[in-house]
Amino acid sequence: MAVLVRTKSQARYVTSCFEELGIPYEFKGSSGIVSGSKLGKALSYNYYYLSGKKVQITPDSDNRTFITKELLNQAWSDTELGLPQAKIDAAIKSLDYFKAKKMTLSSHSLWAPQNALHIFLAELELREELVPNKNTQAIMSAGEQAFLTIGQFSSMLSKFEQHHVGRKNALNVYKDLAGYLEYSADSNFLEENRLSSSRDVVSILTMHSAKGLEWPMVFIPGMTKNRFPIKRRGGLNLFHFIDECAFTKPEIYKTPVDEERRLAFVAMTRSKKFLFMSWANEGKKMYKEPSTFLLESRLSADNYVYDQFDENDYRQERLDPKPNIQSDMASIPFSAIFDHRSCPYSHRLRWIYGFSPVYNEKIGFGNIMHNVLNDYHQQRLNQGKEWSEAELPELIKKHFHLPFGPTVKMKELLEASLLKRIERHHKDYGQLDGIQYIEKDITYYSDKVRLDGRLDMLRHFRGGNEEIIDFKSSDGGVHDDKEGPIFQMLSYALGHEINTGKAPEVVKAITLNPEGAPTVNKRKVDKINLRDTKLELEKYIGEIQRGEAPKRPCNIDKCNHCQVKAMCHQRRK
Repeated sequence: MAVLVRTKSQARYVTSCFEELGIPYEFKGSSGIVSGSKLGKALSYNYYYLSGKKVQITPDSDNRTFITKELLNQAWSDTELGLPQAKIDAAIKSLDYFKAKKMTLSSHSLWAPQNALHIFLAELELREELVPNKNTQAIMSAGEQAFLTIGQFSSMLSKFEQHHVGRKNALNVYKDLAGYLEYSADSNFLEENRLSSSRDVVSILTMHSAKGLEWPMVFIPGMTKNRFPIKRRGGLNLFHFIDECAFTKPEIYKTPVDEERRLAFVAMTRSKKFLFMSWANEGKKMYKEPSTFLLESRLSADNYVYDQFDENDYRQERLDPKPNIQSDMASIPFSAIFDHRSCPYSHRLRWIYGFSPVYNEKIGFGNIMHNVLNDYHQQRLNQGKEWSEAELPELIKKHFHLPFGPTVKMKELLEASLLKRIERHHKDYGQLDGIQYIEKDITYYSDKVRLDGRLDMLRHFRGGNEEIIDFKSSDGGVHDDKEGPIFQMLSYALGHEINTGKAPEVVKAITLNPEGAPTVNKRKVDKINLRDTKLELEKYIGEIQRGEAPKRPCNIDKCNHCQVKAMCHQRRK
């Protein structure tokens, strides 16, 4: 379903009701991430406090003030998350330490805003299951809604950091962030892919944002005169200062009724089956009548427009519902399955709630290695290129770009490490024959879910037999899952069998080590391990579809390497 509103401010009334009732929703347009909830306000106060910048804390006042420790403490107490006062005090104390010790360092990743959020949350020890529920009948618990809000905020910080990486003055960055949160975050932050497409959620968006989209059921509240179409503002306006002849199309700036009518037509035609429009007498003289568009819609000559909703009419002569299989097919990346297998709760935090990890200057190294290997073998396959060892440094320089700007020394060390790996790969696999595909898309279908991924290499050997090869930069990945690479390869083997009708005979995971020979993890493919892999895949798909995050046993290595451990209660156990 979808709720369409004329203005962003109207959405706040809808979202506040949805949050109270626990109805899961997603924003398309403007999420009001800062002003939309008490929790968003408290999160923004953290950065007002760290920046030491005066801000306007009440919309209806022009007064600006510093966020003191007392105001920050009160903002977090007002969130109604069930936080003990001692935890709030400890978390605020961690911000004081962060400002004194971290924000004076030269390394951007150590004082990055995302790092401040993770340190604060780790001390806060907020637990999803302990957030008190006001409404026990809610579809989404108060804890889930709180974590979703914090995850959206974390995602927003990550996007902000990408634009400010490499800056040296931490205080200036935090002042810019405070300004962004105060003036622009609500209107600029778009919630994209924060909620899985497989989840049952309501989309809330402005009518302008709805162009080209459709839903089976659409609600349009606020069909009130002077709200839609919007009443032109009185008093001084643009044309009191600049003559209309200065504009090519001055009517654009006047919000003409015809333009509003076209927008109403767009909104009403977003529905495939059912459209509900409503208005409310707000008591004020300006807002006591229904919109002219609502009245006009009643003039329809057919029998499909009702003045009031009648349950009996809705139930009569109903057809059996037949879902559109194509539109209902949810797409999940293979990588999400692998993350869920390693740690379901980490997957929930990152893929469902949207928590972003604290970055470091090495992030992106694995992608560079894959791009180098891809270019290396594509030129061999398509152009018959025979590489010499002397050409490898230039090949690496061509692809070497790390998004978070490491120091010159670190970049040199990483380039040298990558060169060693590629030189060893050149000696071991430079004459590898039978390559059929490089970076081949792979798909696995399961009921109404499609898994998408990409394998590094498909190769023929001895009599037309096939093997799938995947190259890795470190053993087991960030969660130290030793069986993870083979499970990944066998999953790709299943997808390859669905796509081509034939499973490969062998799968290989080759880890390019910085020193010494590569580690080769090899497995013969047979009906038994394909069956077992399919059962395991279906299990994880079902858990993700149902929103389950079972607490499987963790070990110290997994938790220490986890990128979202600040929000995990399992780690503290």
